[in-house]
Amino acid sequence: MLKAWREGFWRTRGLLIAGLAVSFLLHSIVFLISYPLLPEPEQQTYRARLIPYWIQPERFDQVIRASALPASMEMLR
Repeated sequence: MLKAWREGFWRTRGLLIAGLAVSFLLHSIVFLISYPLLPEPEQQTYRARLIPYWIQPERFDQVIRASALPASMEMLR
């Protein structure tokens, strides 16, 4: 009985991994097809999420203002 359970477990695990892989591929294809069709502001939003802050120099001020460093400097005064 234990052998049958183990075989079923590995079969189920394999199906789960295969399902996740297929889901990822389908979502990637849908994103690649739909991204160029988005209006420009939405493309900018996606691009801003995909590109880290340190690569976007125009957003440095926002990052510095949002960081905890200015608040800690105020506490030291």
